[in-house]
Amino acid sequence: MTNSTVTVDPDPESAMWLGLVYAVYASIGIPANILVLVLSTTQNVRIHPVNICIISIAFSDMMVLVSCLSSTIWALTYDIRVCKVMGVGIYVFIVMSMTLPACLALCRYVGLVRDEQELHPVLRPLRRRKGILVLNGMFWTYGLLFTLPYILTDSMGLDAMGFCGVVEISSVLLWAYYLVFIGGVLISAYLTTFIFYRKLSAWAERTSLVMTALAQKISAIWLGLLYAVYASIGIPANILVLVLSLTKNVRIHPINICIFSIAFSDMMLLVSTLSSTLWAFTRNMTICKVGGVGIYMFIMLSMTLPSCLSLCRDAGLAQEHELHPVLRPLRRRKGILILNGMFWTYGILYPLPFILTDRMGLDAMGFCGVVEINSVLLWAYYVVFICAYDGCMSDSAKSYTVGGWCFYYYYNPAWGYNLPTRDGAQSVCLPRGTLAVGVTYKMLNKIATKIPAAVPFAWVALSRNLSTPTLKDGWYWRTVLPTGGYATFPAIFSNIPWTPGDPDANTGPVEDAGVMAANGVRDVRTAFSHPPYGVTPLAVICQFAPLTWNYSQRGHGRMANSTYVVTQKIVKFKPECILMCHQSPFCTSLAFNPTTNDCQIYGVSPEDPRFTGAVTTDNSYDWYIRDGMEY
Repeated sequence: MTNSTVTVDPDPESAMWLGLVYAVYASIGIPANILVLVLSTTQNVRIHPVNICIISIAFSDMMVLVSCLSSTIWALTYDIRVCKVMGVGIYVFIVMSMTLPACLALCRYVGLVRDEQELHPVLRPLRRRKGILVLNGMFWTYGLLFTLPYILTDSMGLDAMGFCGVVEISSVLLWAYYLVFIGGVLISAYLTTFIFYRKLSAWAERTSLVMTALAQKISAIWLGLLYAVYASIGIPANILVLVLSLTKNVRIHPINICIFSIAFSDMMLLVSTLSSTLWAFTRNMTICKVGGVGIYMFIMLSMTLPSCLSLCRDAGLAQEHELHPVLRPLRRRKGILILNGMFWTYGILYPLPFILTDRMGLDAMGFCGVVEINSVLLWAYYVVFICAYDGCMSDSAKSYTVGGWCFYYYYNPAWGYNLPTRDGAQSVCLPRGTLAVGVTYKMLNKIATKIPAAVPFAWVALSRNLSTPTLKDGWYWRTVLPTGGYATFPAIFSNIPWTPGDPDANTGPVEDAGVMAANGVRDVRTAFSHPPYGVTPLAVICQFAPLTWNYSQRGHGRMANSTYVVTQKIVKFKPECILMCHQSPFCTSLAFNPTTNDCQIYGVSPEDPRFTGAVTTDNSYDWYIRDGMEY
């Protein structure tokens, strides 16, 4: 028989109601935080080191609710051991929930804003996964140990107010400890959070275009007219698709439900962008908020519904016995309707947190959408559900696609002249993009056509090893990955559209980097300073990959020239090989040997006419090529 110490609660009825309230909170909050934790383990979220902080916060919040849930057990048993354990849990995890946002603010600021060379040496490790893990470890070590003096002095239990926690602090030393190690740490955490979010806010304001009120109005009108032109073309086209989808000959095929959904979503996206036209002429904030919700809702649906179509198409073409049981319902109209309903439920509901917190409106760049995300939970939600590739694709004025990648031309007037340096430019595109590498001839040539006269030079991730014998030797791509490490690959000299006369060592043999100009690539120094160069603004070209990409099997063979190999590795199975290619900014194709599991990913493609001579026929290797590549 187990002995239990039973304590009389000063207000049993209130204890029961408090237990029920905590049970309700826990039933909502625990699954929500578990969802964040599960989604944080996915590859596309896990690769960003700053999300380690969000995982810590979600786990801490969940454990606060678990600890509070023991109030229900206390109200039913009045077992003092439950109250002691519950009090320790509440003290540990509620303090962690209040201090960890400081960790997130600090890591976000270091990762997104500052050039590594400008950071204090103590902060530089926070640009890498190991540094963020160490910082989180320090927070958790503090959180798990700070209650130890109260546990050792048996100060945990039921206080006079009927709450589980520290019963009484009767020692001067314990009071001093409480004020310094709890009160002091909390105040420091709040100040850190405030300071670094203020720095982030100031950075956001500096990176917005500096325009007068008249210039903003003119810009808004032109943007509204541009959207009106898009809508006048796109809306009738999508209406035609919708009408044709309702005809009998088309309607009998269940898969066309997906096409109907995509057409309706695309049409509503164009209707939503028309709100920019109304905003430009009326300056009515309600129109901007409603339009922003519509844009966020339908642009996400337009980007996710094609995966629904791809899934249903594959299920429809395959034999039913070949399909996984989960996919078999997609061969019938009811299953396809349910799947479309799930996509639409997500699309309609995901802007809800931003609506409820009144985050929709006109942002600092003059676009209707999410104005500001100043909540840790909203940031976690945003990071999990929205990716940077979508943001690049949605800004057609500054972005363009080639070969499947989205390239974004970014210029910040606050940088001043001759900044950033090449190394500083590497961090601009983080955490979900990289400095542009342009692995095919067509990619680099298209980038050159997008350089405006107002800002004539833009950094790309081109570097040169100065120890090589000639100016044409030693060129390679070097870009910082979202994980914090560098990826490198020898640049193919013939693929680079050099400015006539370059590379020429115009300022001496120390030119070790490349900028894109309107007439091609120019060799420059890593620090584009004045002198030796003139006074000029600099931009950065960022590169983003979609979350999903198809890799089609096209024949057999491999590359004979090892120079074109980005990575070679024995893998466990084919999907691991394809994932390696997907995660590399250089990979355009891969060869996989299903017998030996040898995986070779290449920076060139056998379909590129410039490199067909380097292909070796080898039936033991299957070719897989990124869909949509342009050469």
